[in-house]
Amino acid sequence: MTKNIKTFIYTAAAITVSAGALMSLTPNIVVAAPEANKTQEHKAFIGSKDTIANKEIFANLTGFKPGMIVTYKIIDDGKIVPLSGTAQTDEHGNLIIPMTENLLSASSEVKYNFIIDDENDTLNLVLIHNLENNALSIEGSGTNKFTKIVIESQENLHETRSDWAGLFEDEIENFHQKQPKEKSSYKIAFFNAAPGQDVNDLVKRPAIEVQYSPNGGGPTSAGVNSYSAGNCGTGPTPSYCDTGLMNSLEADFVDHFVEPMQMFAEQLTYNAMHQAFIIGTFFDAKETLEVQRDYQVLKAEAHRDYHTSEQLCRIASFTKSLANTSQKKDHDTAAMNEIMMAYLTNEYNTMSGFGPGYEYASRIENFRTKYCNPMDNGGGLSYLCEHDQNNDLSDSPYRTAAPGGTGASDLQRMNKDIDYFRAMDRKLTIDVDFTDDTLTEDEEDVIALAKNLYWPTPYDNPTDTVIDNNVSGVMKARTMIALHNIAHMSFAHQVGMKSKAPTHADPEKAGWAHIKTMMRDFGISDTEIVTMLGESPSYYAQMEMLTKKLYQNPDFYTNLYDKPANVDRMLASMEAISLMQMRDHYQTMMRQEMLTSALLSGELMPVVEKAQGALSKSRSSENY
Repeated sequence: MTKNIKTFIYTAAAITVSAGALMSLTPNIVVAAPEANKTQEHKAFIGSKDTIANKEIFANLTGFKPGMIVTYKIIDDGKIVPLSGTAQTDEHGNLIIPMTENLLSASSEVKYNFIIDDENDTLNLVLIHNLENNALSIEGSGTNKFTKIVIESQENLHETRSDWAGLFEDEIENFHQKQPKEKSSYKIAFFNAAPGQDVNDLVKRPAIEVQYSPNGGGPTSAGVNSYSAGNCGTGPTPSYCDTGLMNSLEADFVDHFVEPMQMFAEQLTYNAMHQAFIIGTFFDAKETLEVQRDYQVLKAEAHRDYHTSEQLCRIASFTKSLANTSQKKDHDTAAMNEIMMAYLTNEYNTMSGFGPGYEYASRIENFRTKYCNPMDNGGGLSYLCEHDQNNDLSDSPYRTAAPGGTGASDLQRMNKDIDYFRAMDRKLTIDVDFTDDTLTEDEEDVIALAKNLYWPTPYDNPTDTVIDNNVSGVMKARTMIALHNIAHMSFAHQVGMKSKAPTHADPEKAGWAHIKTMMRDFGISDTEIVTMLGESPSYYAQMEMLTKKLYQNPDFYTNLYDKPANVDRMLASMEAISLMQMRDHYQTMMRQEMLTSALLSGELMPVVEKAQGALSKSRSSENY
């Protein structure tokens, strides 16, 4: 009921209800109601002159489904119930409710209540008619949400709507005449029809009516449509008594009406099919043009999405040498760590292999000829920096090459063995390549700096007897070597990151060649670019360009005014570079965590030794 209700309701003097879910035809409820100035006469009830079996009819329902349950109730001002009950429509869907005498004594207000049930759907309609001021109140439930409700009489028209729950309630003042005319009524209609259906228009079914003469005709054609008696019998005779005449009429009907109509229908069918063919051709043309348009759109989209931007190609060129440079970085880091470990452990065939004595002499000689500045310590290093060590500075000019000079022969290398900024931090690329057999100045500088930072004095070489008698001391020494190894590993990693890239077969096609081209956009000359980045830029230098300098170029942002697909590709490239940088950061955090652990271990070592000593002493006392 609540899903497909389409209802017409005619109420007060006459009420007609139709619900699409409740009926097969158009149901009607015809109801009689009292006037304001009521009398005991039959004419006081509007539209109540119809009778059945000499009884006044209160309501007449027609057009419902057979067997429909209708509950009705008429209440006089809430005091008495003059008419109520439950009835069922007959096999034709009709129901007649007779009038009762109690209704004749109705007071100033009458309430009509109809409840129409169909399985689980219920339409509940309540109408309250005030006979003194002719006000009409309507309320109820069971309609679809927001159903349009129209209330119409001969004088007025009023509209309202049900709410989202199918409930409705409204009140209309002075809706009817004070003295309504006989048979007059007002109508209440619920509009909730399907799209395109006009519920105000009651369309009659088509019908064919065959007419014939009341008195028939004679035996000849002259008797057609005449009232003269024929030979078929007494009284009025229909014209079809003449069989021959009827056959002739049927033949004429077939020849002049049926067959022409068939030919007419065939011609209409042919014309309709011809027009359908033309319409189909139009559809084919339309589909063909739309497919061609779609192909062109897809072609344009493919050209747009798969045409890579120049900036994306530039980033790809920047990273061409990054992978093999990263691999070489790891090799140089491992080599630097191996050099420091060999020095720390007095490995054979190294300067510390014969103990600190030989190592001191080698380091001092290396210091006075390559790193010594005679002006340091208020000029007190002049004699220490003398190359020939004859205590005669007159034959040892300042900054003269060995063996006759004093101090570092190259001013740029003075104090680089203790100056981290000049030896490591200032340059993006240092001339370090531990994978070949050529010793460069930068390699000497970083090794000298590492010795001064992490292991100034090597251990003495112990004899077998010392080792046998002092095993714990040897283990402590190796513990210190391990801690120093953790410390200098960070330094070795920095050396590896700043070591120059491997030699490329065609330097002009390497990744750093394109990076140097980008640096020219900043107004930097080629000489300055080489000084800044080096001939073969390191992993550190290449990451510096990709993560920093690339975004300092204004062209990077103007080139983002590009196709959406290329912008997405640029975002993916930036995310890839960010992941590489995060990986380097992660490795740095791991080394920092190891250094923190080593510092904590060094701080706790005296406490542990003290606890172990107390425990050993306690055990000795117990054994005693």
